[in-house]
Amino acid sequence: MTIIQNALKSITRSKARNMLIGLIIISVTAACIIALTIEKSAKEIIKLQKEQFELQGSIVLDRNLLRSNFSGSNENMRALIATVPALTEAELVRYGESEYVRELTFNLTVDLNSNTVIPVGADAVNLTKEGGTGTQRAQFTLVGVTDPATFDPFLNGDYKMLDGDALSLNSAGNNILINEELAIMNALIVGDFIQMVNPLNPDSTIDFIISGIYSDESEANATSMNWFSKSANQLITNYNYVLSVYESSIENSETPLIGTYAHTFYLTDYDKIDAFEAFIKSSGLNPYYMLRTNASELDKIMQPLENLNNFTSMFFILVLVVGSTILLIINMINIRERKYEIGVLRAIGMKKGTVAKQFLIELSIVTLVAMVIGISVGQFLSEPIGNQLLRNEIELAKLKLETVEANLGNGSGSSAGIGTRNIGAFTSNESIEYIDALNTKLDNVVIIQMMLIGLSIVLIGSIVSIVTISRYEPLKILSTRS
Repeated sequence: MTIIQNALKSITRSKARNMLIGLIIISVTAACIIALTIEKSAKEIIKLQKEQFELQGSIVLDRNLLRSNFSGSNENMRALIATVPALTEAELVRYGESEYVRELTFNLTVDLNSNTVIPVGADAVNLTKEGGTGTQRAQFTLVGVTDPATFDPFLNGDYKMLDGDALSLNSAGNNILINEELAIMNALIVGDFIQMVNPLNPDSTIDFIISGIYSDESEANATSMNWFSKSANQLITNYNYVLSVYESSIENSETPLIGTYAHTFYLTDYDKIDAFEAFIKSSGLNPYYMLRTNASELDKIMQPLENLNNFTSMFFILVLVVGSTILLIINMINIRERKYEIGVLRAIGMKKGTVAKQFLIELSIVTLVAMVIGISVGQFLSEPIGNQLLRNEIELAKLKLETVEANLGNGSGSSAGIGTRNIGAFTSNESIEYIDALNTKLDNVVIIQMMLIGLSIVLIGSIVSIVTISRYEPLKILSTRS
């Protein structure tokens, strides 16, 4: 009890010195709390983004590898590409059974015309008959999707049902969804029948029944110079039905339908992309194919948070090292200034350990009080400082992307065709939803971390005190006092 009383008297007697030590500890504690809470919040957001992000991938030709392994004319390059075996549905299904894949979907887009339905705008695609010289114009695209209920444009809100029922896996094969603009242009309603024809063979017809009408509210239409949406002439139906029609036209017609396959792997984990790529390669994937994902979109979203996380980690270490060094120096100066006091206490019979214990209690009291204040200050300042730092990082990221856009001719990047997933395309600033706010909560983990840091500082300071005090001889101290 006497030691604690002496420690309290010593603290009140040397107010200026202890206030200086307290201010340094408050500053170090507040800075550490700010760094720890920001770092923790950034890591939690990064983890949450990885869990919630819909990671998609597809297997495409590695054209860079083809170019590096071949030099010659374009005709020879096309001949080389033709020798690469096409991916089969069975092969893709086998890859889709991997533990790294949550779901595998297929799309098949077929070009069609109609003698009874007027297309919206001047949307058409030139098609050439195989072995012929003439061209035909494809006015419509029929998109077959594996599961219409999980079709991306409906999931992300770009398409919205206005009338009728959305398609399902159990829907009849000839049921289709049409764009409201096409419905208005032709006065079509749910339940109407429409007839489509093969652009290269007008005698080949396909009858459909309209089961639903949707609107296209995607952002791409808002920035487009066209009067109509890009999906105005798009028809949506089940993949298996389109596949059967397409394969039948190949088997039974000299002028088959023109179709384009697409597939999408929905991966389970951002951190397992490399593992999935290694799996498909070890499973026999041709070396001229590669895995392409939309992970770059998530990387752009997380980049400001990653930068902020790295900055706060470095800042935390710097503050801790500099602050601890200053405290140790002040503590050593404090002991040297109180050299005579130590000599008196030792001369009246106080043991070295007891003197060191008094210094330890003094430092512990000052540290504890200062840390409580520092933790409160740090918690109050962490969120505004963290959000401001994050906004600065976002501005830097936007500036970098704007520079890239300017280098590309002020464009907003390539856009995918209707119904595709835009995997690997350039992403502009407008399409990136940055996380611009942190939730810096002071929890028990951060408090325990800070208390351990404070305890470490006290222990190191006490060791310095004990070593210094043990070197002093009381008679020599008193005899040499000037």
